[in-house]
Amino acid sequence: MESKQSSFTEERKKIDGLRNIVELVTGERILSTTRYRGEVEARMIFTSLLKDTGMHVESIALNMKKSRYAAEYYLKKFNDLVELDSNFKSSYLKCKEMAVGRLVQERLRPIYNFITEKEWMEDSNRKEIELQG
Repeated sequence: MESKQSSFTEERKKIDGLRNIVELVTGERILSTTRYRGEVEARMIFTSLLKDTGMHVESIALNMKKSRYAAEYYLKKFNDLVELDSNFKSSYLKCKEMAVGRLVQERLRPIYNFITEKEWMEDSNRKEIELQG
């Protein structure tokens, strides 16, 4: 029983850490109930980061205190915005970079374990150059 509780609190800390990172980078509150563009975009970034960790849509919705349909909408619109809005993409990349750095510094299992940190940094730098050029 203790190991389940410990695992749950560790996951909760990771989720809260991601929420804090997104709120710090975007300057918007994720758990607010308003529909201001900045807050909605912050929720989209948070949703995408949680999805990248392997979290299921229902769990994402529960953590955001939204419906499953809202979480699915955020994920769908996230992909559109990343392609079209360079400021949104830049905010997302900053959040992702901070999340990876935070987890590596704490010596936790990285969220983005499908590539190494070095590969991700090279890809991030390349994307920044593409955005500027």
